[in-house]
Formats: sequence, C-alpha cells, structure tokens
Amino acid sequence: MIACNEASDRKDYVDQHDTIKALLSDTSQTDKMIVFRSVSEVIKYDKAGAWLNFENDHSSCALTFNSSSFDSNTISVEYSPECWFYFPFKDSAQRIVVYWDKNIDTKYDFKIVNTAKKIEKKYNGKPFMILQLINDSTLQATYPFPEIIRKLNSSDSNRPLFPDKFTFYRTFR
Repeated sequence: MIACNEASDRKDYVDQHDTIKALLSDTSQTDKMIVFRSVSEVIKYDKAGAWLNFENDHSSCALTFNSSSFDSNTISVEYSPECWFYFPFKDSAQRIVVYWDKNIDTKYDFKIVNTAKKIEKKYNGKPFMILQLINDSTLQATYPFPEIIRKLNSSDSNRPLFPDKFTFYRTFR
C-alpha cells in the first residue's frame, strides 16, 4: 500500500504512509463493522479493502481476494502500488492454503522482487502460508517454510511484510 521505490526519498515514503494511516483511522472512510464468520466469507467479499498489519508505524504487504487479474483462486499481495505478487490458494471450511509461485507484476527492481526470484524452485507449488480466521476481522498466518518468510521479510528492514496476523480494513473510494 506504500510506494517505496528505492530511488524515492524518505520524505515521500513518510508522506504516503501518513496518508494511509489517516485513511485507515478515519471512521468515515473505514468501516470497522465488517464481520466475517467464515473463511468462505473472507474469500467471497468483493468490496474495496485489504488484510494488513501495522507494526511500529509501518504496514505489512496487503492481501486481497477477488481483485486479481488472474482467476478467483488467486490471492493478490501488494508490496506497493507498483509491485504485486499473485499466489494460488485453496480454501476449506477452516483455512486458506497459499502456494508459492513467482507471479510478480512490478515496475521496479525492489529488493523483495530480487529476493523472491532467488527462492529455490523446490518450493514452487508448495504451501508457504496458511491463513485461519481467528475472529471476525483477523487472519492468523502460519508459515510451513519459515525460511522463505525470513528471506522475504529481511528484504525490507522497515516493514513486517509477512506478519503472524492480518487485520481487515475496508476502504470507501
């Protein structure tokens, strides 16, 4: 959700981050009354919004369902407006299993892109993230291959790219 092209200066990054924080904290812009009762409802929800985490004033990657240009069984992961990852997933009544793939749409050579490209082929098609709904607006993430997550998270020292929990924020635009 934050454009952080390596060529941009820190002030631009902070200004964009402050704008996003204001949008999410403004109750006239964000509906915090969305209630998800099942994984199926999470996947079928088709209004504007994203699952993300704020930690130390920085946001994680944003997860969205039903918004990718791929098929309906693809989760979109936004690193920045110029950098998206697309991963296939399968859902059951209790969880969403996300499989590693290197479908990347980016304008820039971000560190996370270079890191993702270097992840070994042996992980292709294997589960790398499992999401479970733990309350009406929070997904708990577990990572079967923590070495993948360590590599991805270490590509950006300021942000928790793939945290343990993602909270839903619905935005009106």
